[in-house]
Amino acid sequence: MKSCFIFAILAFFPFVCLVTYKNYTSGGLFEILLKQLQSNDCQDLYAEGLSFKNQYSDFNDEYKTELKERVRSIFLSSLYNYYEYAFPKDELNPIDCKGRGPDYGNPILGSLLSAHLLLTVETGLGNLTLNGYESELLSMAQDLGTRLLQAFDVSPLGLPHPRVNLRDGVPTNWSAENCLAGAGSFLLEFGLLSRLTGDPVYEWKARRATKALWNMRSNGTGLLGNTFDVETGIWNSKLSGLGAGMDSYYEYLLKSFILFGEQGDLDMFEEAYTTIKKYMRRGRTSCLDGIGDHPLYVNVNMDTGTTHSAWIDALQASFPGVQVLYGDVDEAICQHAVYHAIWRKYGLMPERYNWQLKTPEILFYPLRPEFVESTYLLYQATKHPYYLHVGKEILWSLEQYAKCNCGYCTVHNIIDRTLEDRMESFFLSETCKYLYLLFDENHALNHNAEKFIFTTEGHVIPVMDLPPVVPLPQILAMLPLDSNDTKTPTQCHYPEKLKHRSLPLEAESFVQLFKALNVDV
Repeated sequence: MKSCFIFAILAFFPFVCLVTYKNYTSGGLFEILLKQLQSNDCQDLYAEGLSFKNQYSDFNDEYKTELKERVRSIFLSSLYNYYEYAFPKDELNPIDCKGRGPDYGNPILGSLLSAHLLLTVETGLGNLTLNGYESELLSMAQDLGTRLLQAFDVSPLGLPHPRVNLRDGVPTNWSAENCLAGAGSFLLEFGLLSRLTGDPVYEWKARRATKALWNMRSNGTGLLGNTFDVETGIWNSKLSGLGAGMDSYYEYLLKSFILFGEQGDLDMFEEAYTTIKKYMRRGRTSCLDGIGDHPLYVNVNMDTGTTHSAWIDALQASFPGVQVLYGDVDEAICQHAVYHAIWRKYGLMPERYNWQLKTPEILFYPLRPEFVESTYLLYQATKHPYYLHVGKEILWSLEQYAKCNCGYCTVHNIIDRTLEDRMESFFLSETCKYLYLLFDENHALNHNAEKFIFTTEGHVIPVMDLPPVVPLPQILAMLPLDSNDTKTPTQCHYPEKLKHRSLPLEAESFVQLFKALNVDV
């Protein structure tokens, strides 16, 4: 109760100071508020707000170039060490300088499709043609996709099994428990595979699984859970949130609409997003103004919508990027600020953070890209230098705390900063990529951002006209759909560039948030 009271008081300070200036002719009220303004608390708030503004002001082009080259150096040296010490294994142990693997969860299908498209489609990214290339990567992708189809054949609901042996099929001695993201993030890759090869089976399987999950929503709230049994469709975990095990299901509903233009995908995303904001969102109604606690999306029970747990995790930091793609940039700004506050507090991102106790629950940081990705997308949407400063802080922490013998290590404990001998593959494919693109203002991807989409694993996919092999209504007719395909597509409205603002949020709002999480401003 005490912490809630302190949080409410901090939230009220900006309002008191603001009203003081706006009501300077209001007689007795002005006198009362003037005393508040003269109090140390209000003075401190404005002083700290001014200090915060100064920390995140302009960012010159030369410094951007310097940071870009530092990221390039990190990527190239780490990639060289991988080839020198680890190849052909999947990952590098950067302390012992040895290979690690195989990593049975490696997302190779998206990389094959991305590489094929970049080699064969005019993208504006330069001359990427390869002499003698005859779609071998697409053939490999189809072979892999066909083997993965076995995962969908066990469940009568069409839900994919969490494990499949590419030679022998689904193992008989493995758990049938899968998660929302694991079972519902096939639309982009399988949809592309169908449309590039002319075989509709891949997209049909992906859409059947996506719709089966959609039909498993709670009757009371419309929320989805976390883990379930693929053979029965019964939820094992009724935790509903935006983090690990759930994140990319919602991401792929939106990105599938962007890539394929299928209205039903957008309909599902918009309904899901409305439900998410209704039940998961806490804090003041308006993100950028008003009084009250800083907005936060929490884990809830899928059947009741009540708070399930008091932690958020590092994977949820990708959701502001989804909000940017949808056009809800103000909301994305607020959610990103939460993760920036946590990063500022520790210099790294804990895997799980308890927002009630204001302390990390799971202490390791495996060089995850989600916070970097959202930082990059918010900079592209706003062009505000604040996000360049955030990227600079991320880069500094990587160089300061994660550098080791042959690459960059997982930080085993963000408090004592002990290291773990593992460099996850996503560090090179996503973390470094998004950091580099953040600082490379003139990169062709940034100049033509509307022509590309990133998969959930960071693979670049050109957005182009790829009609389905079989007209989608025929595919959907085979599915238990209940969506209305007659709606007019929603138009995403992006705000004007925020560069003219001193900060994306009012400085006092940043100070409020940072103080609430016990972060030194």
